[in-house]
Amino acid sequence: MAPNSSPLRRRLTFGIELEFALATVPIGKPDPHPEDPRQVYFHDPSNPANPPSTTSTFIYTILTHVAQTLTQHHVPAIPILKRSQTTTFSRNWLVKTDASIQPPNPTSALYPHAYRWYAVEVVSPAYYHSPSTTDACRKVIRILREQYRMVVNESCGLHVHVGNGLDGLDGKWLRNLMGVLWTFEAQLESLFPAHRKPRPGQGAEFNFALSCASVLARQAEDQTVGEGSSLAWMITQQKREWGLEQILARRDVAELCGIMASQYGPAIKCLPYHIQGLNPRDTSAGVEGSKKTIEFRQHQGTMDEEAVVMWVETVVLIVEFARDVEEERLMEWLREYIKLDERQFGVVRFLLAIGASLQARYYGREIGVRREQ
Repeated sequence: MAPNSSPLRRRLTFGIELEFALATVPIGKPDPHPEDPRQVYFHDPSNPANPPSTTSTFIYTILTHVAQTLTQHHVPAIPILKRSQTTTFSRNWLVKTDASIQPPNPTSALYPHAYRWYAVEVVSPAYYHSPSTTDACRKVIRILREQYRMVVNESCGLHVHVGNGLDGLDGKWLRNLMGVLWTFEAQLESLFPAHRKPRPGQGAEFNFALSCASVLARQAEDQTVGEGSSLAWMITQQKREWGLEQILARRDVAELCGIMASQYGPAIKCLPYHIQGLNPRDTSAGVEGSKKTIEFRQHQGTMDEEAVVMWVETVVLIVEFARDVEEERLMEWLREYIKLDERQFGVVRFLLAIGASLQARYYGREIGVRREQ
């Protein structure tokens, strides 16, 4: 199911969000690892003789330090403390904090009590997809790893936004894309550890499957057919097939965004794919609503540059495939393969089918290594 050959298309845009807990040591306290040259002491740049006096001041001092470090390495960056600031500085990397990022387990011998941990999120500008822009992401990851002590734990994620510049996706493109993601959700889930694919009621608050926590999933449970017969009794497979037909029947972007939103509210980012910024009728998402992208949220946090770039390449290719594939052929393919589970048609075969041979080799190796562990 390779995409059609077509005239040269405009490159897609993408952006990444990196999350980690950064280690600091209070001024006057000994460094638990003095042999490690990476930064742990942070002063207010405007008053280096005195430590910051409040928690918020200290957090901003850390964010400023990280932004200055990137800028000194020829990566323009600015610190952001308020969410309302984030739409103004589109050409810079943004250094922010994020309340969802948790410190390491304090009982672990790997993380001495001498450290104080602070949540940091580093967000790229919107780039046109190319080798040079993915190399820019590699550079930032290397700088951060070389300059700071950090931990990437289960509370951290790697989020990738993919878009069509300022234009968004039209109804056909978005319908194709959500049909692919609905049909092959289990295959893509298989790439990630268990904590990145929870189900409602398991304690987590993010990355619930589309087939469990989207508006469409709720409709599959509530829909009636015939004389009061409920779909609630149907097996999961039948619900998935019913859901696919609902996606393929939609022609309007707003309708697609509506059924693919979280059943807990369109602004709630608890699904692996967030598309509400594409919804022309939705103003509830605030600042985030200005991003005309699909946000892929399921990847675990990582500061491995190869893993980051490979995931960027993968999701960009999926979005390109949805744009370029011939619609009737795609519908036929989805209706056939939604009948197969992940064991019958795994993620490597899916990637090969959409023309992602490099990604298939990479993730095939990763899956093999994981099975040997």
